[in-house]
Amino acid sequence: MAVASKRSHKYSYLHEQLRDLVTRLAAEHTKPTNRLIAFVQALLLLCVWPFPYIQLRENPAWLYCGLATHMAMLLGLHRP
Repeated sequence: MAVASKRSHKYSYLHEQLRDLVTRLAAEHTKPTNRLIAFVQALLLLCVWPFPYIQLRENPAWLYCGLATHMAMLLGLHRP
């Protein structure tokens, strides 16, 4: 919803409102018990369409990318 609302004229206000919630949810779901393909996909979406940040060092996209890669490998997605 956060990614889709970014370009929507009708729901553009949601993008900024969801930023803190999405960031908190991403941090909470880093536990090994939460290994889901849907979470890997959500992290990758946040890497491609990140929230606006004032400074580059505040952007967690690289962290999300690394976490998505690690979780994907733990799930065995790197195997045929």
